[in-house]
Amino acid sequence: MAQKILDTFSFPLFAPYQGHITAAMSCRYGGQSVAPYTSLNLALHVGDDKETVLANRRLFLQQFDLHLQDVVCCEQVHKTNVHTVTARDKGRGSTDFKTAIKDVDALVTNEKGIGLFLFFADCMPIFFYDFVHSAIGLAHAGWRGTVADIAGKTLHTMSMNYDTKPEDCLVAFGPSIGAHSFVVSGETTRSFMAVAEICQNIPGCEKIIQKQSGIYHASLYDTNKALLLMHGVPEHNIGAIPPCTFEQNGMFFSYRAENAHTGRQGALIFLH
Repeated sequence: MAQKILDTFSFPLFAPYQGHITAAMSCRYGGQSVAPYTSLNLALHVGDDKETVLANRRLFLQQFDLHLQDVVCCEQVHKTNVHTVTARDKGRGSTDFKTAIKDVDALVTNEKGIGLFLFFADCMPIFFYDFVHSAIGLAHAGWRGTVADIAGKTLHTMSMNYDTKPEDCLVAFGPSIGAHSFVVSGETTRSFMAVAEICQNIPGCEKIIQKQSGIYHASLYDTNKALLLMHGVPEHNIGAIPPCTFEQNGMFFSYRAENAHTGRQGALIFLH
C-alpha cells in the first residue's frame, strides 16, 4: 500500500471486512487549494482551480493505490436516481465534471477495483456493503434525497442487480450536518414530518424532526436510519451517528457554516 499521508475518516462497521472492501472519507486539510477551498477540496464543480483539484484527488487516492482512471463520479443533483457501475464507466467524472454520470446521486457495483467516488459538504454520504454477494453502493443524501428515500432506492437497485437482501447489508453514514445544526422551515419541515409519519412505528422516528424553542431541527441520520429499518436492514447492521460537519468545520467542509463558498470532502468505497 502507498504510504498514508492524509488524515481520513473510516468506518468501524466495515473493519471486519477490511480485506474485502475499503470505505473512507477525506478531511478538509492536507491539500493544495487556497481559500475558500482550503485545502483538500476534491470537487470540480465549486469554482476551484481544476488542476489543483486533480492534484488533491491524486493525493487522496494514492493512499489506496488508486488512480484517477480507477474511480467513477456522478453529477449529484439532489435526486434519487441510481446508476449501476461497470468497467465501462471507469474514469467518468474523475478528471472532468462534464464526463460525470448525469442526473444521478447514487452508484452501485459488484466489480472489483472500481472506486465509487462522491463529494460532500453537509449532505450525508451513505455507504452500503452486501457482504454475502460482494456488492457495494454509495449515495449522496441531501435533505431532498433523504426524504425521497435515496437510501431505500439504492438498496432496491442492489437487490435487483445482485440479489442483495436487507439483512445481508451493512450501511454506514459519513460526516454530515447534525440535527442540532440543521434548522429547517417551510417545505423542508413538512417533508421531514411526512417521513416521520410514514415511519411512526419505527424505533427512533421521534428524532427525525424535533421542535426546540420554537425552531424545527431535522436529522439526516435518524431519517435515513428509520427508512433503512423500515426496509428491513437490521439495526445492528447500521453504523453510528457520524461527526457534524457544521460543528467540526475545522476538519470538514460545511456548506452552511461557510455560506455556500467552500470545497467538498470525498467519499470513496471499492471492492478489493
